[in-house]
Amino acid sequence: MNALVLGSPQVVPAVVSAVVGAGFVGAIRRYTKDRNPRRYEPKLAWMRACAYFAFAWALGFISGAVSTIAQNPIVFPGQIHNIAWWIFTLIAVAVVVVGYWIIWPIGTRAHGRKIVIPETPIFGILWGLSEGMIFASVFVTADRIFGVADLGHRLAVFATCYLALSLFIGLWHAIYWDIYIAPEHNVLEWNIRKVILAHNPNVTITTAYVIVFGNVSFYVLLQAIALFGATLAMPFPSFRHENPEVDPDNPPRRDVSGLVCVLTGVGSSTITNVATDLAEVGAKVVLVTNDVGSAQEIAQTIARWTLNTGIDVVEADLTTASGAQSLAERLVNAYGGVDVLVDDWAGADKSGDVRALIARHKAGLALQEHLVEVNPRELRIIVVGAEDHRGVERRELVAVAQGAEVGLTLPTLSAVRIACALGLSRQLGTQGSHATVQVVASGNQVGNSTAEPSGAAAFFSTIFQSNLDPALSYVQLVRSTTPAPATGGYWTNCQPQDVAEVVLDEQLQRELMLWSGQ
Repeated sequence: MNALVLGSPQVVPAVVSAVVGAGFVGAIRRYTKDRNPRRYEPKLAWMRACAYFAFAWALGFISGAVSTIAQNPIVFPGQIHNIAWWIFTLIAVAVVVVGYWIIWPIGTRAHGRKIVIPETPIFGILWGLSEGMIFASVFVTADRIFGVADLGHRLAVFATCYLALSLFIGLWHAIYWDIYIAPEHNVLEWNIRKVILAHNPNVTITTAYVIVFGNVSFYVLLQAIALFGATLAMPFPSFRHENPEVDPDNPPRRDVSGLVCVLTGVGSSTITNVATDLAEVGAKVVLVTNDVGSAQEIAQTIARWTLNTGIDVVEADLTTASGAQSLAERLVNAYGGVDVLVDDWAGADKSGDVRALIARHKAGLALQEHLVEVNPRELRIIVVGAEDHRGVERRELVAVAQGAEVGLTLPTLSAVRIACALGLSRQLGTQGSHATVQVVASGNQVGNSTAEPSGAAAFFSTIFQSNLDPALSYVQLVRSTTPAPATGGYWTNCQPQDVAEVVLDEQLQRELMLWSGQ
């Protein structure tokens, strides 16, 4: 049994830390009053992080974690001669070093950022000690409730710490930290591996270590070592610098000032983010919708955030081919042509009405085809696809090709869209058209399921969904100077993918094209 003595809560320091955190929250609100709060800015990220750090220390003081650390030695008497303590300590250090200094960097992309001295190391220290304080607070609270007198109590403390810390870290990073504080860094295919090979072993081994031996100082220090490594691998940017424009992992950017960019599916928050980013770099943004009132509110918000007043709202019914044809002609007459079409005509429909989705699918292709026919400019079409296509059953797609309109999952229809958009691209290529078609996944990992989640799964899916990653993919394709390699290609996570990922053979694609009336 460990010799740990629990410290008392410290109310005054906790209140002071909470007030500091509240001060940062107030500063954040003032700073973002006339800014786009979803746009990543290093200065704003530092302010948000400092608020989090202050509240973490407030928790450390009020839980008694800080006083516990102060009242206990770093190494307890007898541990220095305890071979079991040495072995467990080395195992805990190895788990953290391997997980966060080897595995975590492999699944991390720096996107052109460099370590900035002294800001990046300072951030790593603050982050590590603050999140370590949250770990210590949870442990001290669980120990205070259950104690560690016997195996049963120790298991209760471990279960409490493991569940609370895993739930907190997962939700906090998914909902806020990885969106508004940490810069883009995840290699999405590595997210699950990071959890399995870094995060879970860390929580499991270090929590067991502190329960058995009581070294709370080491518990905090191990988290500091872990997150210091993560900070350097990102690396976290300086608050003195803007986020770097040069990104070696993504296509070179073209100037989109004055380009007419038409976006459908305005009800989608992803499309709103795309429109905001394009307006910010000077594009002429046109929002197509059948809900003019809501779209005008979105346009006004974007104009306030970006100081770009050239945002128009065009009403159109895209549920019919005639409505799509009329829209194509009106766009060309009003703007003299269209440079970019970001087409999300089915993505915003969450009703589950398969017939409506199929109608939108056909009308969407009609919009693309008619716009190509009447548009005098070189047109870049970006079709917004979904990621869940790899596991789609062939029999479902055959049923679609044969005219079935019921019993289809949304991912099945997404696969139909991908197949037909790729077919349209090849068709345009053979006709010598001045248009390119690029199909983009929503930015999440491909092929997780073939059905829409329901119940609790749907609730957590909504929470975990980040609309910033897919928006980044779309904007990067709009601004890419070299669309040719991606013509007819399929993109996900900002990178071109092999068309074979769609898992559709040529015969089935021909059947789908025939069904679509192409």
